Amino acid sequence: MRVKLSENIRAMRLKREWTQEHLAERLGVSPQAVSRWEKAGGYPDIELLPALAAAFNVTVDKLLGVDHEDEAEQQKWITQLEKSARILDSKQMLAETAQAVAAYPNNFLILFFRIVAIQAAACPRNCPLPQDERTALLREGAALGRRLLKETDEDMLRTSVKPHLILILHSLGERAEAIQIARTMPTIEYTQEFTLYFLLEGDARIAYISNRMLSAALTLSQLSLAADHLIPDKMPSIYEYSPEEVNRFIPLYDLAYGGSNPAVAEAKWANPLYAVMRLLAAKYGAAEMDMAAAREHLEAAVKGCAAVDARLGQSDPIFNWAYLKNMIQVDPQFALSQEETVAHNFSYAVYHGYIEHGWLELPESDGTCDDVIGKLREQAEK
Repeated sequence: MRVKLSENIRAMRLKREWTQEHLAERLGVSPQAVSRWEKAGGYPDIELLPALAAAFNVTVDKLLGVDHEDEAEQQKWITQLEKSARILDSKQMLAETAQAVAAYPNNFLILFFRIVAIQAAACPRNCPLPQDERTALLREGAALGRRLLKETDEDMLRTSVKPHLILILHSLGERAEAIQIARTMPTIEYTQEFTLYFLLEGDARIAYISNRMLSAALTLSQLSLAADHLIPDKMPSIYEYSPEEVNRFIPLYDLAYGGSNPAVAEAKWANPLYAVMRLLAAKYGAAEMDMAAAREHLEAAVKGCAAVDARLGQSDPIFNWAYLKNMIQVDPQFALSQEETVAHNFSYAVYHGYIEHGWLELPESDGTCDDVIGKLREQAEK
């Protein structure tokens, strides 16, 4: 056991390319102490083992070399949490991550999923949790987020946790700390979207640009919207966009997906936000009794729904019901449960969640859009 501990400390330190001085500084001990541990000339105090295990992102048992099956059990948890995150059932994620963290409090990836679950459950403005429970969750999420930033050296994990921690801190009213963390994140010109594309060629380049345009267009529209709504908590949800905002965003998306390459232009239709914008434009057109405009926008929305349905059928870690559910369910008029929403396609959610219940508010005596709605109904049943 002792020999294994010495070997593990040295192996885990070298794997991370740390010096003995660096590890000593993290633990608050002398470099000579670390040297003695690695040579089996002495061993860490038992009170120091949890901090030493946390530094290496392993359990104490793993550090001691006690249980090799433990790593497989952690991976089972991570696989399950990844599955739950794709559906984004916040209640299920809260329950699962609580169990996982209790079992493996030093697994940073499991801690990250706990932070994601807390942010999804407690940060929305319409959070149904009691205030004391919500506040307790937010404080837990903030503490875990701060711990990850302090203890992990994995760049991707540090980058991934920051947006969630920022939202949690904002919900707690800790805006100064949230701003401080946000300022450590890269500006848009230093992101992957602005650096990787020019290294790719051919089909790989087109596929990457088409895929990432979803995030780019969303960023542009959010920045434009933020200029109109200067108080963060007063930012409207998608279905609260005014006719003027919708009419501004549709050309913006057309421009973002413009150009001569048909593959990029076609990707616009698989952007669910574009479909929702056209759906809203159809509703506003009907309110103005401009049924020609209402039909034009509704046709575009139905075409977009079909493209989103097709994309949902692909294995895309970025594009899944976790993203779509939050978009489609934000309107109080939405008539489907969470289970019904994720069990079907996007067309089903739009038709049965909104259109079927008169959300478009079309004139009863006007049949201008009947065949288009019929097409959406057919798509919904596939």
